[in-house]
Amino acid sequence: MKIVLIGLTLLCSVGYVRAMNGQTTNELIQKQQRAHECYNNGDFKQAFTLMSELAEQTDNLAVAAQEKWMLSVLYENGKGVKKDYAKSVALLKKVAEQTHDLIIAARANYDLGEIYCFDGRERIFRNWNLGKEYYRKAADQNHNQEYKQKAREALDIIDTATIKKRSEGTIGVEQDDMQDDE
Repeated sequence: MKIVLIGLTLLCSVGYVRAMNGQTTNELIQKQQRAHECYNNGDFKQAFTLMSELAEQTDNLAVAAQEKWMLSVLYENGKGVKKDYAKSVALLKKVAEQTHDLIIAARANYDLGEIYCFDGRERIFRNWNLGKEYYRKAADQNHNQEYKQKAREALDIIDTATIKKRSEGTIGVEQDDMQDDE
Protein backbone atom coordinates (compact mmCIF):
# COMPACT_ATOMS: atom_id res chain seq x y z
CA MET A 1 0.00 0.00 0.00
CA LYS A 2 2.84 2.46 0.88
CA ILE A 3 4.60 1.75 -2.42
CA VAL A 4 1.41 2.47 -4.37
CA LEU A 5 0.90 5.80 -2.52
CA ILE A 6 4.52 6.82 -3.02
CA GLY A 7 4.30 5.89 -6.71
CA LEU A 8 1.04 7.82 -7.09
CA THR A 9 2.54 10.83 -5.30
CA LEU A 10 5.58 10.80 -7.59
CA LEU A 11 3.38 10.45 -10.65
CA CYS A 12 1.26 13.42 -9.55
CA SER A 13 4.41 15.45 -8.81
CA VAL A 14 5.81 14.75 -12.27
CA GLY A 15 2.47 15.71 -13.80
CA TYR A 16 2.45 18.95 -11.79
CA VAL A 17 5.97 19.87 -12.84
CA ARG A 18 5.25 19.07 -16.48
CA ALA A 19 4.03 22.31 -18.01
CA MET A 20 1.10 22.59 -20.40
CA ASN A 21 3.39 23.01 -23.39
CA GLY A 22 5.36 19.92 -22.46
CA GLN A 23 8.27 21.70 -20.78
CA THR A 24 9.21 20.94 -17.21
CA THR A 25 10.16 23.64 -14.76
CA ASN A 26 13.76 22.50 -15.11
CA GLU A 27 13.55 22.88 -18.90
CA LEU A 28 12.19 26.42 -18.49
CA ILE A 29 15.00 27.28 -16.10
CA GLN A 30 17.59 25.82 -18.49
CA LYS A 31 16.13 27.84 -21.35
CA GLN A 32 16.24 30.96 -19.18
CA GLN A 33 19.88 30.27 -18.35
CA ARG A 34 20.67 29.86 -22.08
CA ALA A 35 18.94 33.17 -22.80
CA HIS A 36 21.01 34.95 -20.15
CA GLU A 37 24.22 33.30 -21.35
CA CYS A 38 23.47 34.58 -24.86
CA TYR A 39 22.87 38.06 -23.42
CA ASN A 40 26.09 38.00 -21.39
CA ASN A 41 28.06 36.75 -24.41
CA GLY A 42 26.70 39.52 -26.64
CA ASP A 43 24.46 37.29 -28.77
CA PHE A 44 21.51 39.64 -28.32
CA LYS A 45 19.45 38.33 -31.25
CA GLN A 46 19.43 34.81 -29.82
CA ALA A 47 18.83 36.21 -26.32
CA PHE A 48 15.87 38.19 -27.69
CA THR A 49 14.42 35.08 -29.35
CA LEU A 50 14.70 32.94 -26.21
CA MET A 51 13.51 35.68 -23.88
CA SER A 52 10.49 36.36 -26.12
CA GLU A 53 9.47 32.70 -25.93
CA LEU A 54 9.90 32.66 -22.16
CA ALA A 55 7.99 35.92 -21.72
CA GLU A 56 4.97 34.53 -23.55
CA GLN A 57 4.72 31.18 -21.77
CA THR A 58 2.15 31.00 -18.98
CA ASP A 59 3.37 27.99 -17.06
CA ASN A 60 5.78 29.92 -14.87
CA LEU A 61 4.59 33.51 -14.57
CA ALA A 62 7.57 34.59 -12.47
CA VAL A 63 9.93 33.54 -15.28
CA ALA A 64 7.67 35.31 -17.80
CA ALA A 65 7.83 38.53 -15.74
CA GLN A 66 11.61 38.37 -15.44
CA GLU A 67 12.00 37.87 -19.18
CA LYS A 68 9.60 40.72 -20.00
CA TRP A 69 11.81 42.96 -17.88
CA MET A 70 14.89 41.73 -19.75
CA LEU A 71 13.14 42.33 -23.10
CA SER A 72 12.45 45.91 -22.00
CA VAL A 73 16.21 46.36 -21.52
CA LEU A 74 16.89 44.99 -25.02
CA TYR A 75 14.30 47.34 -26.57
CA GLU A 76 15.59 50.30 -24.57
CA ASN A 77 19.17 49.76 -25.73
CA GLY A 78 18.47 48.42 -29.21
CA LYS A 79 20.36 45.19 -28.58
CA GLY A 80 19.23 42.31 -30.80
CA VAL A 81 16.20 44.33 -31.82
CA LYS A 82 15.45 47.81 -33.12
CA LYS A 83 15.53 50.42 -30.34
CA ASP A 84 11.95 51.11 -29.28
CA TYR A 85 11.30 53.08 -26.09
CA ALA A 86 7.53 52.67 -26.36
CA LYS A 87 7.82 48.86 -26.39
CA SER A 88 10.29 49.00 -23.52
CA VAL A 89 7.87 51.07 -21.44
CA ALA A 90 4.89 48.86 -22.37
CA LEU A 91 6.77 45.76 -21.19
CA LEU A 92 7.82 47.47 -17.96
CA LYS A 93 4.19 48.41 -17.28
CA LYS A 94 3.12 44.77 -17.72
CA VAL A 95 5.81 43.65 -15.29
CA ALA A 96 4.95 46.37 -12.77
CA GLU A 97 1.29 45.33 -12.76
CA GLN A 98 1.85 41.60 -12.21
CA THR A 99 2.23 39.96 -8.82
CA HIS A 100 4.02 36.72 -9.68
CA ASP A 101 7.47 38.10 -8.97
CA LEU A 102 7.15 41.04 -6.60
CA ILE A 103 10.88 41.71 -6.59
CA ILE A 104 10.97 42.30 -10.34
CA ALA A 105 7.67 44.23 -10.15
CA ALA A 106 9.26 46.63 -7.67
CA ARG A 107 12.24 47.06 -10.00
CA ALA A 108 9.89 47.74 -12.93
CA ASN A 109 8.01 50.39 -10.91
CA TYR A 110 11.31 52.04 -10.03
CA ASP A 111 12.47 51.92 -13.66
CA LEU A 112 9.20 53.52 -14.79
CA GLY A 113 9.68 56.26 -12.20
CA GLU A 114 13.13 56.90 -13.66
CA ILE A 115 11.79 57.00 -17.20
CA TYR A 116 8.98 59.41 -16.44
CA CYS A 117 10.95 61.71 -14.13
CA PHE A 118 14.62 61.78 -15.05
CA ASP A 119 15.43 60.03 -18.31
CA GLY A 120 16.00 62.12 -21.38
CA ARG A 121 14.61 59.49 -23.74
CA GLU A 122 13.81 62.06 -26.36
CA ARG A 123 11.61 63.62 -23.65
CA ILE A 124 8.68 61.57 -24.88
CA PHE A 125 7.94 60.09 -21.47
CA ARG A 126 8.51 63.06 -19.19
CA ASN A 127 5.70 63.29 -16.65
CA TRP A 128 6.65 64.02 -13.06
CA ASN A 129 3.27 63.10 -11.59
CA LEU A 130 3.23 59.68 -13.25
CA GLY A 131 6.88 59.15 -12.35
CA LYS A 132 6.16 59.94 -8.72
CA GLU A 133 3.27 57.46 -8.78
CA TYR A 134 5.59 54.68 -9.96
CA TYR A 135 8.25 55.65 -7.42
CA ARG A 136 5.62 55.52 -4.66
CA LYS A 137 4.61 52.01 -5.74
CA ALA A 138 8.24 50.90 -5.57
CA ALA A 139 8.76 52.66 -2.23
CA ASP A 140 5.61 51.14 -0.69
CA GLN A 141 6.53 47.50 -1.32
CA ASN A 142 8.66 45.34 0.94
CA HIS A 143 10.01 42.77 -1.52
CA ASN A 144 13.02 44.59 -2.92
CA GLN A 145 14.72 46.74 -0.30
CA GLU A 146 17.31 48.14 -2.70
CA TYR A 147 14.72 49.64 -5.04
CA LYS A 148 12.46 50.61 -2.16
CA GLN A 149 15.31 52.78 -0.81
CA LYS A 150 16.22 54.17 -4.24
CA ALA A 151 12.57 55.09 -4.87
CA ARG A 152 12.36 56.90 -1.53
CA GLU A 153 15.53 58.82 -2.36
CA ALA A 154 14.12 59.80 -5.76
CA LEU A 155 10.88 60.99 -4.15
CA ASP A 156 12.92 63.10 -1.71
CA ILE A 157 14.81 64.67 -4.63
CA ILE A 158 11.57 65.43 -6.45
CA ASP A 159 9.98 66.92 -3.32
CA THR A 160 13.07 69.07 -2.66
CA ALA A 161 13.09 70.29 -6.29
CA THR A 162 9.37 71.05 -6.12
CA ILE A 163 9.75 73.10 -2.93
CA LYS A 164 12.67 75.00 -4.47
CA LYS A 165 10.76 75.73 -7.68
CA ARG A 166 7.72 76.91 -5.74
CA SER A 167 9.88 79.28 -3.69
CA GLU A 168 11.46 80.61 -6.90
CA GLY A 169 8.08 80.90 -8.62
CA THR A 170 9.22 78.73 -11.56
CA ILE A 171 7.20 75.58 -10.98
CA GLY A 172 4.57 76.32 -13.64
CA VAL A 173 7.14 76.59 -16.45
CA GLU A 174 8.78 73.26 -15.58
CA GLN A 175 5.51 71.38 -15.27
CA ASP A 176 4.33 72.52 -18.72
CA ASP A 177 7.59 71.19 -20.10
CA MET A 178 7.25 67.86 -18.29
CA GLN A 179 3.91 66.65 -19.64
CA ASP A 180 3.57 63.14 -21.01
CA ASP A 181 3.48 63.08 -24.81
CA GLU A 182 1.99 59.57 -25.10
